[in-house]
Amino acid sequence: MAEAMIQPDTSRIESFLGTVWIVHITRGLILCILLYVASPYVASFFNDPRIIDLVQVASLIFVIEGLTNPGVDLFRRDLE
Repeated sequence: MAEAMIQPDTSRIESFLGTVWIVHITRGLILCILLYVASPYVASFFNDPRIIDLVQVASLIFVIEGLTNPGVDLFRRDLE
């Protein structure tokens, strides 16, 4: 989505920042839940039960990345 916001012809992009942020948060939560649920299967694939906790903690990265402000992409667009 960042690429779409960086496009030079985005005169009305500020009005969509809230929507983009909600989409980022929702996507992060969905990916986090999917990875959290899949962690036992990942552990069984590698035949190591210790991986369950590691994958479950790593799934939180998607939520944290989803909480980043999409307005930062506007700053990247304005860089010369």
